Amino acid sequence: YAILEVGKEWMKGGLTSEEINEEVAELLGLEYETVMEAFITECSSMNISQKILDLIQELRGTYTVVITTNHMDCMERWIIPAHNLLDYVDGVVNSYNEGVMKVENGGEFFKVVFETYGGRPEDSIVIDDSRDVLDLFESLGGVSYQATSETPLMYWLKKIKDSLSAR
Repeated sequence: YAILEVGKEWMKGGLTSEEINEEVAELLGLEYETVMEAFITECSSMNISQKILDLIQELRGTYTVVITTNHMDCMERWIIPAHNLLDYVDGVVNSYNEGVMKVENGGEFFKVVFETYGGRPEDSIVIDDSRDVLDLFESLGGVSYQATSETPLMYWLKKIKDSLSAR
């Protein structure tokens, strides 16, 4: 339970990667530099499908595409730059920077998305693995699709692309 609370605090901007990795190093009896270097390497080498990125880039001709994430400071510091994600999307809204997670405060997180990038929930689609996030987004008037192992992100992106072709 305490680990989950620390994770939430980190995802809401209350802790930095350095602070977390100091604790991890101490708990494991390792040198901080070794732990931090491994952490940065892992962040930088995450597997992100080029097929998904290419499809997202195609959709940008019709949609504003924003990554909305409950994540930590490592997203902007190492993950996004290592994969040039801003070449594929219009932006990123991260709980770490906003101090609020997606389902908190009645959708405050998504209000930031719309204030920053324009649009309205009723003209928007969110793809997420969390049923709570999807239910909240639908309550705001948006359309939601749940990414699962049976219907992963690529499935929904193709479905959206195909619906554009059918217009």
